[in-house]
Amino acid sequence: MTADEKWHKVIDILNRDEDNTAAPRNYTEEERHEILQLLNEAMEEGHAGAFYTMGCLYYFNDGVVQPDYEQGVTLAQKALDMGYERAKLLLSEAYFTGTHV
Repeated sequence: MTADEKWHKVIDILNRDEDNTAAPRNYTEEERHEILQLLNEAMEEGHAGAFYTMGCLYYFNDGVVQPDYEQGVTLAQKALDMGYERAKLLLSEAYFTGTHV
């Protein structure tokens, strides 16, 4: 499986059964494990979207990992440095709120 396929699989898991509420979703232990494994593998392969997605998981506290704003910002910056323009969304939120920047 390519890094891009791994990343898309993670996106599918994260968006599964989306009900458009603001409440964090309750992921199963298997889902959390699969998300983290696939993202870590994709990041090792240099996938910028995976860095951004992992940054979002840390920053926005959606129940996959323990919140770590600084790590979220660091990963989003790495994604932006790799050319992933969408990372500006997380970074602009962080700068707007002054959260760990």
